[in-house]
Amino acid sequence: MKIVLAGNSVRTGLIKSFFENEGFEVLLAGTPKEAKASSDGYPVIIVGSSVIPGFLIDDGYAQRVIAGLEPKAPAVMLLDRETETPSFIWDLVLKRAVGIAAGKRHVYVLARSVRTEFPGLERSYSKARAHGVTFIKYEKISVVQNDAVSAVMIDDGVMTLEIETPLLVDCAYTEDRSVLEYAEALRLHTYDGGLINADRWFLSPGRTSRRGVYYIDAGLAMSAQLEKILLSIADEIRLMAEMDVGPAAKIDPKKCAFCYTCFRLCPHGALYPDDSAVSMSVRHNYCSGCGICVSACPANAIELTERSEASGKRQTDHSKGTVAFCCENSAAIAARTVLPDNCVNVIPIPCGGSIRASQIAAALREYERVIVAVCNDGACKHFDGNKLASRQVERIREELASINIDPQRIMYIQLSHAMPNVMHNMVDNERNRAL
Repeated sequence: MKIVLAGNSVRTGLIKSFFENEGFEVLLAGTPKEAKASSDGYPVIIVGSSVIPGFLIDDGYAQRVIAGLEPKAPAVMLLDRETETPSFIWDLVLKRAVGIAAGKRHVYVLARSVRTEFPGLERSYSKARAHGVTFIKYEKISVVQNDAVSAVMIDDGVMTLEIETPLLVDCAYTEDRSVLEYAEALRLHTYDGGLINADRWFLSPGRTSRRGVYYIDAGLAMSAQLEKILLSIADEIRLMAEMDVGPAAKIDPKKCAFCYTCFRLCPHGALYPDDSAVSMSVRHNYCSGCGICVSACPANAIELTERSEASGKRQTDHSKGTVAFCCENSAAIAARTVLPDNCVNVIPIPCGGSIRASQIAAALREYERVIVAVCNDGACKHFDGNKLASRQVERIREELASINIDPQRIMYIQLSHAMPNVMHNMVDNERNRAL
């Protein structure tokens, strides 16, 4: 099986050897153009070289620093100082904090927010608490450093606190900005600060917005953490080779107006201009079946193939006053905990962004109220699907208001898959309203 390593990191050779030992044939792409040319045929792994504080990844260096301190001197780990600290750095911080605390030294971890998205991170957090690590959330922070002692002033919005420490570890890391050229060439979704792989539940370590394209931060060198990520990527590539692609977009070239709407909106880079320049085409290995392109196409030239029975099929009785179009990745999962004893007809959809104006209009002719339930901000598997749904709902509300129909007949809510209580409350409200 062939894979492509893209980038010019000094660690590329080590990573190449790792995948070769796993049985892969490794091709190298030294430029974004070469990576783009390879991406249609093979999985692509982008290798970056961010700079991570040596104290976090070098056990020997960390132990030497700690050994030189006074026995009772506290240690301070500072996160989120310039930008939000990603979860994989949190993982390193917590493991180092536990190691320091195990030596009977008090450890403070200062951060703007605690991250728990990384696999095993919540357990590491609990373990750190058990070892006496103190976590402090701050709004503002200032540091005065002398030769041997640093004074850290913490403001949490209510009170201020000063900590003096001989060991202040700034856990900020410097991201490899060159990887953004690869992100642009491969049409990858990026987050605030240009991050390719941010902290999202649907992006396991190494994943990007495109199926079959991965990002590795080689700043971790060949640490155990990096090896774990590489093994996960290798397993996923093997699994992908054995699985069917699943639901995917299908374009009718006779209807396609070649307007590039789908090309601009596809969150996974799966749509591109056909070589014959008569219609758009689909890279099926990158299509995630979200249906956003289907909803957005002004010519109705796109449809989803091989949708499962559950997706798009009504699961409750027809005689209800309210219908809810629920994202199958979030709200539909929450809804299952309150079915079948409810008064809301739940229709799973592949993504909130797939909802069409015609679907809502048809539902309004049949139901008193329409609910569009989507993922929370930052949790959409297809990145901006919930925002697209929100805009769709607002447009229809405006049209209803213009013809003197109550726009509140359409409700827009955000639900996580783990929020059945919200769905339950919504069901109760609809039941009471019907009565």
